Amino acid sequence: YVFANYYGVSLPHDADAISDLGTEVSWDNIQCGDVLCHDYNSDGYIDHVSIYIGNGYYIHASDSRRGVITTTYMSNVATIRRFI
Repeated sequence: YVFANYYGVSLPHDADAISDLGTEVSWDNIQCGDVLCHDYNSDGYIDHVSIYIGNGYYIHASDSRRGVITTTYMSNVATIRRFI
């Protein structure tokens, strides 16, 4: 939603498909707007994505109960991708 409506970048809904797109970024070069791709089960499949919003914070759609939240802890990051 964010990338399509604010930046004109169309991304697939599937987290695993997103992990193959954009440009790979290292932790040392992470910037606001970079997408973190999470492999929660360490099985090679990307289960979830979040967006880095700066100062160690990330935003993501948590679940239907909590909705969209910000957090400082994101686990099992398999790759970081840049689209903007």
